[in-house]
Amino acid sequence: MRRIAPIRQAVGQLAGIIPTTQSTIAGTPASRQALSSPRARTSTRRTTDCLYTAQPASVRFVSTTSARHNEDSLPKSLAPDHDAAVGADVLAPLDNTHYRSPPVPSQAEQPEAVSDPTYVPATVADGLETIGGLGGWWDKSENYKQTFASFKPRRKISEPAALRLALRRAVVEAFALRKAGLESLMVSSWPVGGLEQQRHALSVTVGPEGDFTGDVQAVLADLQILETSACVPPSGKSLLSEADKVDDSFWDSIALPDDGIKFAVLKRFFQLTGQRVPDINFGSVVSARSVLTIVQQPPKAQTLAQEIEVRRPELFSVPNITFAAKRITRGDKDKSLGRFKVIEEELKKRDLPLDGHGFADKNREIQRHNGGV
Repeated sequence: MRRIAPIRQAVGQLAGIIPTTQSTIAGTPASRQALSSPRARTSTRRTTDCLYTAQPASVRFVSTTSARHNEDSLPKSLAPDHDAAVGADVLAPLDNTHYRSPPVPSQAEQPEAVSDPTYVPATVADGLETIGGLGGWWDKSENYKQTFASFKPRRKISEPAALRLALRRAVVEAFALRKAGLESLMVSSWPVGGLEQQRHALSVTVGPEGDFTGDVQAVLADLQILETSACVPPSGKSLLSEADKVDDSFWDSIALPDDGIKFAVLKRFFQLTGQRVPDINFGSVVSARSVLTIVQQPPKAQTLAQEIEVRRPELFSVPNITFAAKRITRGDKDKSLGRFKVIEEELKKRDLPLDGHGFADKNREIQRHNGGV
């Protein structure tokens, strides 16, 4: 059994406060005989391995209740002012927060303390101004400073030409940082910049072997500037206006060799367009062209009727075929034929519910599998 190291400092402090009973026990003849036997020595040696079994019950626990009572017994001049310390340490940082603190509540004077002789206390609330309380204070947007800058753009870009230019800019910026040896900036948040920064990135020519020619230093300088609130991010229309100035069409065949480049390109592409590549498709991203293929895939249809509407729209014009948005049950058929009124009358005669099996609970096991209780 592993031994527990004794706490020498605590034992030393308690030894001077609490008297031990070892001398009293050893002074009796019965105790001397017990201590002299080998069996007793073995048991004594075994119990001294653990501090909590060797010490009496009064030594095992040290309470600070007496210290608290001593604080209360101190005079007011010597007692610590806890309220002043809390106010200085906690209330001071509230000025630097991004929200507006609730107003300090004020209490009206008592009717007996009002000096105006014409004052009459109100007995009903008719005609009094309602100023509201603190309910929902933290849910109101006007109580927060408008300093939050979202990483995702407010509008998602979906034009194919704009997506190509945004991805081209992301590829140029990521490879420029890699070749400059600025690996630490690849995982940080890059400034979005404006039209000038966009033109710097799109003016760099991408060669067939992945080499870049142009003002790469301007691109690196744009990635290291501090973002300001006055900088307006480029929109999809501004990207389309720059489409005619880009003449290289083979840049999308550039391979993304490692996960660092992939993460930097996809993060920047999401920051510029709002198009996010799912994590499950991260392994299938091998080049810039594969990113466009994943993003431009049509969304999967949710129901069979929507799938048929997309793939076989001519079936909707067939007169003997109908499509429904949900599953048609026997009750729906009875309602369409007018038989449900007769069924309702029979159910009322027998005092049965009119909503079919809606009164019965669903399978409890399904609720437990979904996380319910």
